[in-house]
Amino acid sequence: MKFGDPVVIASDVSIMPKSVEKIATKFGCVSYSPDISLSLVEKQNLTKEFNELVKNGHETDALSASIKAWKNYRNIFRKIDESLARFNKKDLFSKVVRRVIKEESPNIEDSIRNFIEDEKSQETQAKIGGNKKTVDEGLKRKLTESLSEIDSLKYQKELLNKALNDARKEISNLKIKSYPPKSETESRLGGSIEYLKKLRKAEIKGYYPIIEIGEVKPEIIEKIDREIDLEDRIVLVGGNQNLSVLNGYSIKCALVLGETENNIIGKIEFPIIKADDEIEKFDDISVIKKGYIERKMAEAKKKGLVGWLENYRKRRE
Repeated sequence: MKFGDPVVIASDVSIMPKSVEKIATKFGCVSYSPDISLSLVEKQNLTKEFNELVKNGHETDALSASIKAWKNYRNIFRKIDESLARFNKKDLFSKVVRRVIKEESPNIEDSIRNFIEDEKSQETQAKIGGNKKTVDEGLKRKLTESLSEIDSLKYQKELLNKALNDARKEISNLKIKSYPPKSETESRLGGSIEYLKKLRKAEIKGYYPIIEIGEVKPEIIEKIDREIDLEDRIVLVGGNQNLSVLNGYSIKCALVLGETENNIIGKIEFPIIKADDEIEKFDDISVIKKGYIERKMAEAKKKGLVGWLENYRKRRE
């Protein structure tokens, strides 16, 4: 592989997709998934330092999953690095990480000692040669590493070819259809009754449930409205695009990631509020406290009136 051998394969949802599990198995990796599926807000917070590098929603999902997995294992990485420094063997970092993460040797220092003993054994075998020529140990080590890398690449090529052939067989047996990306809410609509029960529980506990919508498109909004009824609901959207599509659904308000300009506010029939850290998790759904959101709605309605007046003046000029 271009950047090294994979050790952990991560997912952004709590139940790892079977396709990702297959990849982890074929590469001999440890699979990681969060206890609770990552929400839009969590993904934005995890990847905000890399906004210039991330090009689309799929890359955001992948990057947020990898960062979440790194945070889960970073204490182990730090302990391995500190232990290797004591042994003056930092060049063994990748090997020790692979062995410890895969739990072949859960004790870090035992794992380091095993690698050091293996190196000494190889050096001893190299010295036992009788009348044979003494080979430069540096060149021999490089040759051994190169041969090992070649074997690893051959094995990975076989795995990739097998995975490609399996994928082609699956595709040939399916009718390919193209759908817009599903939001977290859409993915739950198959169990609408259970989902509605969760929403009701949150309301009883003094929260407003938040309906997360990935892309604001007419067909997506119609589907969600049919399933759970958007009237008097709070929705969370990823940006300002197509907000007017939500006009006519009588939603309570929209939480938006980022700032919203006055010229947009003047065209909308509901309050727009900037999403912030007050969003919480309750029974695996996003929620916000009633008192907090009602204060924010009052502020947003005042701002909406200002935006409408500015647009009205511009039309009169």
